[in-house]
Amino acid sequence: MINIKSIKLLGVGGLFEEVTSCDNEEDVANIENIEKPTMTITVDPAITVEEGAVVNYTVTLSEPVGQPFHFFILRESSSTADGDDSDVADQSGVTFQQSVEIPAFVTTYTGSITISEDCTGEPTETLNLVFGDTRTTAVNIVPATTSITINNVLSNDLNLVLDYDQDFSIGPDAYSLCDIGYDVDFIVYNEDFSAMIEDFSAQTGACPEELTFNLDDANYPDGTYQITAYLYDTAGLEDAPFLFPFDIPITVSYDRCGSLNSSLADDGNSFVATDVFNSYTSTSGDEIYIATVVVSNGVFTIVNNDEEVVSGRPAHRNVNKIRPVGKRSIR
Repeated sequence: MINIKSIKLLGVGGLFEEVTSCDNEEDVANIENIEKPTMTITVDPAITVEEGAVVNYTVTLSEPVGQPFHFFILRESSSTADGDDSDVADQSGVTFQQSVEIPAFVTTYTGSITISEDCTGEPTETLNLVFGDTRTTAVNIVPATTSITINNVLSNDLNLVLDYDQDFSIGPDAYSLCDIGYDVDFIVYNEDFSAMIEDFSAQTGACPEELTFNLDDANYPDGTYQITAYLYDTAGLEDAPFLFPFDIPITVSYDRCGSLNSSLADDGNSFVATDVFNSYTSTSGDEIYIATVVVSNGVFTIVNNDEEVVSGRPAHRNVNKIRPVGKRSIR
């Protein structure tokens, strides 16, 4: 008769022997350590660019990772560029950073840093970046650094805003010239008014109108250009009853983005043209002188001029006298 207790004991003994042999690492394959992939970032260690440029970098993984993960690009405190000068712009404590997601199952990834282009004239700046820090745990990251020198960009455009709006009242009611459809157009001539420049961008019916001189525009090679104002539509203002007469001066605001001359680069620079329309001016075909723009070797000069009598103008146009007042150079 078979002793059941002996069989059970044998089974337990066999189990004990198997566990013991495992503990003694007998007859068991070696277990290999599983290492995290290594992540390497390649970027130019030093590069000089202009505002608006894109700086590329490449991420390389020794093995793919089975799920997306993030790493961080940080602006170093030694930078003179701030959070507005690139898209490394998310504020974290006292620094700026950018979070980048690496997709799953890739071994290479190409990313970029965009340098901002703005209207502010600034001296050369430096943006020092560190790619990678200890917050990334999915991989063994090898941090990289770059020092980006950012050169200011001077715009090719001289922008003029020509504003003729005025508030006025008829009896108890308040109005503005823009609201009633009063329309002044602005015309550009060559230096002696003998030819009209084919630029109709300030003859749109907008209030105010805008005019741009661009160095790359075939209409504006180096030379001198005269700007006049032509009253296109009074909207019946001159016939309005009980209207107290008022002048309609034209304010010329100007800027050139990137100019290091703060009085020319920032919003709010303006002057008032000497000659004016008034509330009783009709659409007679007369023009008034507004300003002169001189383009020379990449330099714009605005002249508010009020003395010289203009000749050589088209027969259907009359331009008021020009009297020199002053000029502003934009470089």
